[in-house]
Amino acid sequence: MKKTKDYFYRMYALLLVVMLGLLLLYYLPRSIGGWEPKPIDMLADLRVERSTEVIDTIDLDVYMYETPTIELEGEDASHSDAQAIEQEQVRRAQVYERIHTESWSEEDSISTEIVDYSQTRTGLRRFFSSLAKCQSLDASVRIAVLGDSFVEGDIFTDALRSKLQTLYGGSGVGWMPMSSTTAGFRMSVRHDFRGWKDQSMLHSKRERHIISGHIFRPEGSAWSRYSLPKGMGAFDRATMYYQATEPLSVKITTDSGEEELHLPATEQGVAMSTYTYATPPTTSIKMALTSGAGSMTSYGIALEQSRGVTVDNMSLRGNSGLLLSSLDVDLNQTFGRLRPYDLIILQYGLNVANAKQRDYRGYAKQMKRAIQHLRQLYPEADVMLLGVSDRAQRSSGSMTTMPAIIELHKQQEMLAADLGLPFWSLLKAMRSIGGITQMAAQGKAAKDYTHLNHKGGRELASKFVEALEIEKRYYEAAQ
Repeated sequence: MKKTKDYFYRMYALLLVVMLGLLLLYYLPRSIGGWEPKPIDMLADLRVERSTEVIDTIDLDVYMYETPTIELEGEDASHSDAQAIEQEQVRRAQVYERIHTESWSEEDSISTEIVDYSQTRTGLRRFFSSLAKCQSLDASVRIAVLGDSFVEGDIFTDALRSKLQTLYGGSGVGWMPMSSTTAGFRMSVRHDFRGWKDQSMLHSKRERHIISGHIFRPEGSAWSRYSLPKGMGAFDRATMYYQATEPLSVKITTDSGEEELHLPATEQGVAMSTYTYATPPTTSIKMALTSGAGSMTSYGIALEQSRGVTVDNMSLRGNSGLLLSSLDVDLNQTFGRLRPYDLIILQYGLNVANAKQRDYRGYAKQMKRAIQHLRQLYPEADVMLLGVSDRAQRSSGSMTTMPAIIELHKQQEMLAADLGLPFWSLLKAMRSIGGITQMAAQGKAAKDYTHLNHKGGRELASKFVEALEIEKRYYEAAQ
């Protein structure tokens, strides 16, 4: 008689293997080649996390409104120089306190101010000077927002652009890539394309990149079309940024009709070329390569007006910001001359924060070198650092801010103080409107408790513009 096989132990062995596999998923890295897997923690409800309430009230405020120590060396170390700087600091501090008192009532206590860690609180001087010229001389002001997946799809920057253009003029969406993985959920522009190969800094580190982090190579008859939604203001110029060893032919289609353009090859020894196509105000443009594609590298295209504010979204999913230290000097200095920026805003951190890590001093040290390199490449631009945004994890059965976020935020603000940069806390601003958990419950953020949607981005952008306007009043009063 044949003995019946007993699968009882095999079943339990299989269950054990599955359980071990699920437990090991907890140790997956935060980002894998730009892809961000959803965190899996089978023991989340059993873990005892450090109390975020204690961290919230102590660590987060350690470096707020501290004035960095003045250190003068060599010829600058004279007593009179130090005394003059100290007197200027005192004068500006008094002006700021007056503006602060006039601008913020007790009801505004939930608002989040910009903390300028430059010696005499002049870290945004060039930006506000350009903004004043924009109002009086019909000049242009350019802002670049460099970030990670928190701002991809033009979230936050769309509303920031709209609000600043309403206040100071301007139109158009600014910088656009030739192709994009987030085109499907970007609301500020409809973006269709074909035939472009995207080589980002994350995956093609041997290539030379500008601050956008992307370059594009055409494959065959490549084309891109950009259409602004109804109600958005038109643009009157489209500027193409490229490098080509041979002349190019490009067919341009706008609301006004079609036109064949002939773009010259990039001169030998020159890192980048531009071609600006002036058009009657339009809300749609298509660019199709008809010849010379094999010799071309495209960096992107800018759709804007000749005056007013332009806000360029330059997001790169999975970027921690450290890649800025590898930016090519010649290429970026050329780009900075061709497309000068008045303000560069840095938004990074989500790809660095890790539930299993609390010490971010190493990251801050590397980020310091990256920002110093960026400032050397774009010396005419003011640089502002945004603190990491709110991100929640399950602890004791409820969603609370990750302790790692608080620690990273602290290091970022210390970094801003060390480099003398203006600093704005995304974390505090988000908490002033309920934090990521409440925002997710209200339909303003995704259920991953990490990313905002466009509704949440608009609310956060309002907070930022509010802070900018208060800071602008201070600059005007301190002149």
